[in-house]
Amino acid sequence: MKSLNKVCTRRGLKASDSPFYPRIEMPGVYGASSLAWVRRYMRAHPDLPPVLLGPGEEPLGPVVLVLPWPPSANHRLTPVGKGTLVRKPEVRDYGRLAELAIATQHRPQAPLTGPLHTAWEFHQHDARRRDLDNLMKEIQDLCTKMQVWQDDSQIDAWSGRRFRGVAQPYIKLTITKLGQP
Repeated sequence: MKSLNKVCTRRGLKASDSPFYPRIEMPGVYGASSLAWVRRYMRAHPDLPPVLLGPGEEPLGPVVLVLPWPPSANHRLTPVGKGTLVRKPEVRDYGRLAELAIATQHRPQAPLTGPLHTAWEFHQHDARRRDLDNLMKEIQDLCTKMQVWQDDSQIDAWSGRRFRGVAQPYIKLTITKLGQP
């Protein structure tokens, strides 16, 4: 708990004071998702590579992030007043949850540099048609904000795969520097 508080404080978040910790309820995201679920997933999958830090504190191997399923990309903004659009509460809540998940799984001192390849796995609970690009945009912006990489324009290649019929929907993102195995 102390290490999570330290990471969250560094990111401007207060995990222990938040109503989202330790159980983060996500209305509108196919049931309850939580940071605890991300931790359970990481413990249940010891094959996930650890974040190895080099002399420059940049990860040497691939970075693997497991994130909860985001809310619908179609209705993220809601009108308030005259011509003003704001993010819906469930989208803001998802942003906080994803920031905590990224801070828990990726803690280097320096963001990734150079050209990158991202491999996406979309594990959804139903067979609905979804535009995967819209799901990627929010997560890419969060990775830039959380300094996983310098900017999402570094992504020179990406691959994706969709899996249907899982009990708990999530997204798994594997980031490697181009030229690395």
